[in-house]
Amino acid sequence: MHQSQVTSGSANIKLIVAASALLVITWFTRCEHLTDSLWIDELHTAWSIDGEFSEIADRAASGNQPPLYFWMNRLITKSGAVDPVRIRTLSFLMTWLTATVLFTLIAKLSSHNLLAFVWAALYLLDRRVFVFSVEARPYAALQFVALLHVWCFVLLMAPRGAKRMRLLIVAWVITGVLMCQLHYTSLLLVPAEWFGWFLFNGMKHKIVQTAARPLNFRTFAGATLSMAVVCLISSGHILEILNKREMWSQFVSVKSLRYTLLSMPVIPVLITLAVATRLFISMASDPAHDKWNQAFARILVGVIGFTFVVSWVATATGLMPIFFSRYLVSVLPLVYLAGGLAISRSDVQPVTCTLVTLLVLVFSTQLMWDWRGKVLEPHKREHWPEAISVINQLTPEADKIYLAASLIEDHDLVTNPGLLLAGGHTLQEFCGFPIRCQSDDELMGRQVIAVASHRPALSSSQIDECKSDELMVLVARGSKATERWLSQLQNILGASWHVRLYSGKRLGSISVIVARQTR
Repeated sequence: MHQSQVTSGSANIKLIVAASALLVITWFTRCEHLTDSLWIDELHTAWSIDGEFSEIADRAASGNQPPLYFWMNRLITKSGAVDPVRIRTLSFLMTWLTATVLFTLIAKLSSHNLLAFVWAALYLLDRRVFVFSVEARPYAALQFVALLHVWCFVLLMAPRGAKRMRLLIVAWVITGVLMCQLHYTSLLLVPAEWFGWFLFNGMKHKIVQTAARPLNFRTFAGATLSMAVVCLISSGHILEILNKREMWSQFVSVKSLRYTLLSMPVIPVLITLAVATRLFISMASDPAHDKWNQAFARILVGVIGFTFVVSWVATATGLMPIFFSRYLVSVLPLVYLAGGLAISRSDVQPVTCTLVTLLVLVFSTQLMWDWRGKVLEPHKREHWPEAISVINQLTPEADKIYLAASLIEDHDLVTNPGLLLAGGHTLQEFCGFPIRCQSDDELMGRQVIAVASHRPALSSSQIDECKSDELMVLVARGSKATERWLSQLQNILGASWHVRLYSGKRLGSISVIVARQTR
């Protein structure tokens, strides 16, 4: 047996062992949360993949989402039935695959398998990675595709033959299109890569002087144009979303330094960038290392830094509120890739390795790791099936359910409930999805009527309808919306009505309000 075959076999065994161990970590830290009730964004996923396959793209578009993730999820779940474990399987698997790819890249470039595994595990323990890995939304899949996309770009910077260059360019374009069809905000990585390209070409000793063909301006521009042409199929939807970007300000802002530090992985990013920059600069000055090390440092650090700085500035200036963890998740794997590669160099002292690794662990988890689930945001603890069960127990005779879901889109329900959204659904139809996606048996054929959460109000016809029924059942999401509805319902319905609130741990952040006319 040749030595190369032995080496290849040993590497494959190490990869299998590492991938298996990472799968165990992923499962052990997340299995409890896979069965949690779906929160409202996940219910949009459940509603989108329900019904015919041909309807998925339109339903995703109604929620300002491209269709790729929803197609993938439907292929896995086989149906739109609200099964938390099944509908979250794709995100779980994508997180594990991303960690495995991180291990592979760090181990291959550094020849340090143990530290490669440690940094892949750190990625799995990141609070944000944890949240998105047990969420039926596109963000875990986006991290996987974005990592492959940026890595293709990094490889294009190194000298290589023409045939392999063409294959890498095709892979870069394809992964870029996939990113676009997973989440439009991921396209921020493309100008970030151009920034990295300019940093690369700004070096005093350019790799472009070699005989091989690295990525030149014409080739890069042509590849970017090809990606843009394919992405034009979504241009109409993208422009429509951009025109509604002021709605994002309801939950995206740069309120303070403290908010910025706690809401985003800023400290891990700064630690990683500082360490990576310092170590890579020292490597570049060492004649024992080739020029590629310096290029790699500039590219990766430039991409990460550009993405965070531009998104923060765009949000702070009011241009476009995108400095939000969900919109920047594509950068998360790159942070751990840069940190892992920098810290795993042979010339790094063990004490430095340990301290930096511990710092990243502490700040990436924000000292909030809790095996019982406190790592999840409170607003995601929404128990919609339990709310329907409460309604069935208390008011089996009710034939309507009013819903105040606190969606950013529902403020127009008062004036224009028939407004057509991108997917062809009316605003009223769309805003009712949190309850409409529940099982028909549980709903018992009730009509779902969505109402505005941000401006609680019922039309005169709805008030007359409630009074004739002598009964009103309303499901409200969030404590603020609930408080507003409690105070206004009494005023709207009058003193002859008894308004009662049902809430508690069983319902999470969901409340049920039952109003009855007294005789």
